[in-house]
Amino acid sequence: MFSKIVEEAINQLALEYTTDKNGLGHKQASDFAAHVQQQLGTMSKVFAGDLFRIGLEPINEFVLFFCMAQHVQQKNSKSTSVLQYANEKFDEEELDEMLPQEIQEGNKRNFYERKLEHYHALNAEKMLEYEMIEEKERQNRQSKQARNEDTRGNASRYEGNPLYEFQFSEFDLLDAIKEGEYDSSKANMNYKRIISDKGYLYKMTFKDFKEFVKVLHEEIDQSEETHKNIRYYKLERRLHFELVKSILLAMRKCEEANEKIEKKEYLIDLCMLFRLPLLKARQTYAEIYPNLNAKERHEWREEVFNLIIFLQRVVLIVQKQITGKEEQVFTDQDWKTFHAIYLPSHFQNNYKQRKDFKAQDFKTLMQTLDKQNQAILEQSQKTIKSQSSS
Repeated sequence: MFSKIVEEAINQLALEYTTDKNGLGHKQASDFAAHVQQQLGTMSKVFAGDLFRIGLEPINEFVLFFCMAQHVQQKNSKSTSVLQYANEKFDEEELDEMLPQEIQEGNKRNFYERKLEHYHALNAEKMLEYEMIEEKERQNRQSKQARNEDTRGNASRYEGNPLYEFQFSEFDLLDAIKEGEYDSSKANMNYKRIISDKGYLYKMTFKDFKEFVKVLHEEIDQSEETHKNIRYYKLERRLHFELVKSILLAMRKCEEANEKIEKKEYLIDLCMLFRLPLLKARQTYAEIYPNLNAKERHEWREEVFNLIIFLQRVVLIVQKQITGKEEQVFTDQDWKTFHAIYLPSHFQNNYKQRKDFKAQDFKTLMQTLDKQNQAILEQSQKTIKSQSSS
């Protein structure tokens, strides 16, 4: 039974964590992998309910959901390339036959480049790869220009980037919003602010953010997909709407707490939760934060960091155990459990602006995220230039 595999992997990691004085974050991945190969499967039940204050059940639930969702999405999933997708979407009839062939081809290429840019904007890892290639091409164009050669880029350089069948409906909707083809102009504006690398989150109001999430949520509600919980999970994991409300409430309480907590401190701490994939549990961490003293806040940081590492590793362990055997491992009970996980009622809260937090709290959080995103972007660009010149 799959849930048993998950339980054993979690218990094994829990035992290791409690015997590692330095914490999970201090072990090398290679040592950890070797240790797992030797130890996994030899452990009997180990109870470690006090390992994290949320207990082990949310972790068990997440690992089961994540691995089964991966299997659902990848099983018999057809794929196309970004280039093929763009070609299918491009309306040949809109081409002006009076224009020179070169301009017509340029329009088609620009259409493809817009889809490509959007594809990468949704994937940070791909965006970094995209920017590295762009930097190399920029240097190549300069070289060609110095030799008086043709400097046009290669529009099909990313034609191998895949779009999978399970991504089609989501990408179609987001692309329609980005291109202004959706019936809400405000959705278009706010989506561009969200995916922009210029730091425009602060220009959104909480109402704008709420309405944008509502648009995407209703699309899922009205879809005929079998596994809607996967898309509900992705929506919250990417836009963090429920978590944002929990953080805003925590920020307001920090400002009103008897023991003053510096704004810079609580903003940095609470923003750690965006990295935590447990949709309900991460709200719990936000809610308890304002009640902690300085020593407890330090312990809170270590716990959140170690939980992030813990989750990454237990997923890797379980995936290694079940790869290629999913159909034999997943039972009817596992599927029943899976379909009940991460439905909206599982993680939604009732926090509201004016009642629980202020408009300025939202703006402050968005400004903080803008600064963090800009710092990450600047560091990435330095890395790109360094690697391109080496």
